Amino acid sequence: MWHTHTIRTLFLSKLAYGLSTVFLITAGVAKYSYRKFIVGTMTVTVLQYGILITLGYYFGSSYAAIATHLKSAGIIVALAALVVVFVGYRKFTKKIAESLIEETI
Repeated sequence: MWHTHTIRTLFLSKLAYGLSTVFLITAGVAKYSYRKFIVGTMTVTVLQYGILITLGYYFGSSYAAIATHLKSAGIIVALAALVVVFVGYRKFTKKIAESLIEETI
């Protein structure tokens, strides 16, 4: 991927916050050119932080206006996650019970 889709791989590796170190190490494993790596990394980093700073500058003041709605949205997302976990747990335990019944027959 480093040699065929360089920019795409660099962009995704910089955005994968928990895995970015691993992705960037793979550039060395793939023997990707150090000069191209530095130029690409700097380009993606400048674009990434430029976009984030611009968004923060223009939309930072609107946070106070939507703070009350964010709390409600957080509660709704948490409840939806609980429903998904509960339904998944029910389906999982049902499959286990069915497999145990089939084994005993």
